[in-house]
Amino acid sequence: MAVRGVRKDTVTINSAMSCCEGSGHWRSSLALFADMPSNGIVQDTVSFSSAINACDSGGRWLIALSLLEDMPQSRVEQNIVSFNSAISACEKSRPSAQSAVKLLRQMAHLRLRRDTISFNAAVLACESAGSWESCLSLICEMALTRVERDMTTLNSGAGAFQRCGRPEDIPSLLDEAASRQLALFSEISNRAGV
Repeated sequence: MAVRGVRKDTVTINSAMSCCEGSGHWRSSLALFADMPSNGIVQDTVSFSSAINACDSGGRWLIALSLLEDMPQSRVEQNIVSFNSAISACEKSRPSAQSAVKLLRQMAHLRLRRDTISFNAAVLACESAGSWESCLSLICEMALTRVERDMTTLNSGAGAFQRCGRPEDIPSLLDEAASRQLALFSEISNRAGV
């Protein structure tokens, strides 16, 4: 970063990484991350999460998992963002559905809050891999752990029921989806004063 007047530090490099990744230049984001130590710049949780996001954008799920694994060794705290980014990277590759579920389990083991994004990324990974049993198991776990299920969750559940040859269970998911949409419409109407 040879811009005059801009100090190279963790915050500016993290911002540059985010801009690169957001504009489709994931390789540049990873290059910035890789150069941080040699430039005397500390890599923090945001740096690692941005690099993991870049791996997600580039379809490099194995590198994403490696970066997540490197965080504790680098004395950098793993958090919900870094895990969600890694799970999302797994979502894009069929063979990595098991890795997505393992990461979700690891979050629970580390007592990190798992949210709708965490579960949905793992559910989508399982659905795209054709692992309907895992998909449905995760959706049930969401209900048991009181994690909100959204339309993405319900659509994945319907797809899983279809794949497993149990289309008769889809109507119950559709009923839940319809009631959620009605509740959302009511909330929007109330806020709008309609």
